[in-house]
Amino acid sequence: MTAAQSLWPTPRGAASAWPLPRPPPVPPPTVVVCEAGTDSVGRVRVSPSGPSSIHIEDLVVQQPHRGQGLGARLLAAAFELGRRWGRGRAWLEADDTGSGRLIEWYRRLGFQPAGRGPHGRPLLEARAARALPVIRRELETQAGGRPSYTLRAVPVTPATRTHP
Repeated sequence: MTAAQSLWPTPRGAASAWPLPRPPPVPPPTVVVCEAGTDSVGRVRVSPSGPSSIHIEDLVVQQPHRGQGLGARLLAAAFELGRRWGRGRAWLEADDTGSGRLIEWYRRLGFQPAGRGPHGRPLLEARAARALPVIRRELETQAGGRPSYTLRAVPVTPATRTHP
């Protein structure tokens, strides 16, 4: 008998509720990597955050590849990953340098200000149902003759604590 069973014993003749069904496993944090050929040119880290949200962090696109929609593609991939995990909301802290350009970019893609985050930076939140269509429209306007990029999701394990 487990400790919990001893606290709430099953009456004689009743079907036991033990063991209770296991909750779904929490997915591991995942880094979505954007590659041009064999070169990594961007990434975003996505982690489950509570039962209905994901935390988006470390969104980076290397300077020569900016302005081609890669940041938006990485955000879309983060939202899609969150949806696969059953989480329809996202939050992030914007590491804006004070110009306001980064926060405005996130707002254009469906994020809304929500105060200050745990590290004191501007906190932004978005619902996938609202942000994904906006991001897709943004990507359609940028479609054109740009290099071919591929996205790859890499779960973060103890062996890969740093970014791939």
